[in-house]
Amino acid sequence: MAGYERKYYDQVELWERDLLSIPAERERIISTIELIPSDVQTILDVGCGNGTFLNVLPNKYQAVGLDSSQEALKYVKTKAIHGDIAALPFGSASFDWLHAWRFLNISLLASSRKLSPNFSE
Repeated sequence: MAGYERKYYDQVELWERDLLSIPAERERIISTIELIPSDVQTILDVGCGNGTFLNVLPNKYQAVGLDSSQEALKYVKTKAIHGDIAALPFGSASFDWLHAWRFLNISLLASSRKLSPNFSE
């Protein structure tokens, strides 16, 4: 991660926001939890940020958050690991389910900037 990105993601103000107070965000999280298959026991949240998703998961899950921002991880109420998706600190088949909405959202935005002007869905 570049220095300017690290500075951005380590801003306290970025992670103090209560995203659950935003109705659309709260609805997205509740809908996502409802999609978790019944046999799932372990969840990895890649790019967990301040734990908005992890912090509202029912206790029946063993959940772990992974984020590259030490500042963001201060707000996660479950197990949280400082790390990078490019070098996951877990063995194969360590988790039953993966939540990566924030990571994918940011990655897709970054990728879309590299698409040709003729790109269409």
